[in-house]
Amino acid sequence: MVLKPTEAGRRHATRILAATAITSMILANSSIQAADTQAGWKTLVNGKSLKNTRAFTKEWGYNYPWGDTHNGSAKMSPSNISLSHGVATVKATPVTDQGQIHYSSETFYLKKWVTIDAERPKWDISIEAKVPTVKGTWPAFWLTGVKGWPPESDIMEFKGDSTVWQNTYNGKWDNTLTNVPTAGDWHKYRLVAEMTDANTVDFHYYIDDDLKATHSQTGFIGQPLCNWKLSPSIPSIGVGCLQMNWNRIVHPGCDAMVT
Repeated sequence: MVLKPTEAGRRHATRILAATAITSMILANSSIQAADTQAGWKTLVNGKSLKNTRAFTKEWGYNYPWGDTHNGSAKMSPSNISLSHGVATVKATPVTDQGQIHYSSETFYLKKWVTIDAERPKWDISIEAKVPTVKGTWPAFWLTGVKGWPPESDIMEFKGDSTVWQNTYNGKWDNTLTNVPTAGDWHKYRLVAEMTDANTVDFHYYIDDDLKATHSQTGFIGQPLCNWKLSPSIPSIGVGCLQMNWNRIVHPGCDAMVT
């Protein structure tokens, strides 16, 4: 079950700024749901969490749980997020004289965790996004292990061109690459993760509701996962904007928020 954003809500998120040295990521109408073996699907987070700072900080954490840098040349700062009309805009701007740090940007994560297990065997995670495809940009929407790495699931990852990577990692990579020539327009990126036996999870990756790949991997069951929205840039000047309009994470019937 996937809720769709209203056309009005989508129009609110369609205007973005593209300046010579600014990269932006915009998210709107975030929604997270869950279902378990004893109940139907239940929304855990929705677009109201992006309405204002108070709603945002109730559900989301700024930066990373461990600090303000990760695996690259961007330093995170909450000043790079703005909220308006249910839209979160994350920008990345170049900085100088900071050593290996070339950008000021931001990422944020849900404060609780996604856990695939016997009680919550199926999750549905999706996001609508407009992404930049210029060199130097790295928009992504992904899950990674709370206690360590691996595991990882990348629902949407662009690396400075029009190819979207949808990846699963448990010590070995499964990668599916799809060219999205109109990546700057709205597209929906979705994962349905389903426990198939005591050891295995099937990861079904979609673009615009078309199934692109199924990755079957072990090593995920019972492992808490963080959900991230990421907009740092790799070490070159990236020009463009990323908009994300509406996403949700669901698992059947869980009352807790998930990360």
